[in-house]
Amino acid sequence: MGLASYTGVLLGNTAVPLWQQSSRVLPVLFVGSAMASAGSIFDVMFEHPRARRITRTFGMVGRVAELTAGLVMEYKPSNVPRVTKPLKSGASGVLWKAATVLTAGSLVTMMLPKQTKKKRIAAGVLGTLGSLTMRYAVHHAGVASARDAKASFHQQRAKGTGSQEEALTMAV
Repeated sequence: MGLASYTGVLLGNTAVPLWQQSSRVLPVLFVGSAMASAGSIFDVMFEHPRARRITRTFGMVGRVAELTAGLVMEYKPSNVPRVTKPLKSGASGVLWKAATVLTAGSLVTMMLPKQTKKKRIAAGVLGTLGSLTMRYAVHHAGVASARDAKASFHQQRAKGTGSQEEALTMAV
């Protein structure tokens, strides 16, 4: 778990506006994603009922954590709303939405009654793809955020002054 969260910690301590703003939620997002992808792979691999029950619970907790942390990251009130724009538009926004849909689809598939091997495989594939896509989305959104000089400037000003209105007034 420590290694899974470490990527989020490292990203959160960079100068990239989106990652810096999300420094507290990124470790949770990466742990949830790691749990979801590991649970997804184990769901496909294990046939023993007790092992399936354990991996199913582990994977479901990971999927819920990943989705919750993703929502917090996307909709968390920000000093500079422009910073979260890459999660809502452009190629990174498409990746972000796809990751959310894939992970949610995996969670819904896992909650369906009468779990068959085909349902478990479908949920496992959706969960693995969702976690992988989320990681790419975070990377691409961070790159897009770093390219937006105004977002960087406004975020630095907002941290220095303490209020968004003052920061925007000073920047203009």
